[in-house]
Amino acid sequence: MDLENGNHRSRDLSPQPFAGRPDSGGGPAFHSFLIKELFPLLESSYPIDSESRYLFGHSLGGLFALYTYAKSPEHFKGIVAGSPFLAGQLNLLSETADGSEQRACRLFIITGDEEDATYFIDDLKPLGAAIETWATPDSFEIVLLPGFDHFSMVAPAISKGLKVVFAEKLITSGARNSQM
Repeated sequence: MDLENGNHRSRDLSPQPFAGRPDSGGGPAFHSFLIKELFPLLESSYPIDSESRYLFGHSLGGLFALYTYAKSPEHFKGIVAGSPFLAGQLNLLSETADGSEQRACRLFIITGDEEDATYFIDDLKPLGAAIETWATPDSFEIVLLPGFDHFSMVAPAISKGLKVVFAEKLITSGARNSQM
């Protein structure tokens, strides 16, 4: 699988190195840059509400969004992970979240049922079980959307994700997974 696609996504968005990709695994450095440098700079220069930050990521960006949720959800009010690249990531996400307080940050994960199962679908149920232990009740949802592949998922991930993270209360409870 081509993780670069003409850019440095695997370098900047992957929380751990991928085999055969020595330039990957820069997610922690990018996360640190956002939290320690970019947010303070923007918030000191513009009238930004630091209590209302939202994060969206798709594919490796979705993985980065999950890593951020595991590492420091207190910096965001809501996070949308569209088609997160999950293969080989569950242990790292669990280790990153281990020992933290339960997360009140809204989390919405959405993947298409026509995506490559190995990379995007097979680990959704175990991920949901793990998040169930990290999240406050009614603060997250995982959806497997019928009829969508990896590239057609971007628009539904944005539109459905925004509705969920901006909603007053999630309709479902906990990890009630749609179509899973």
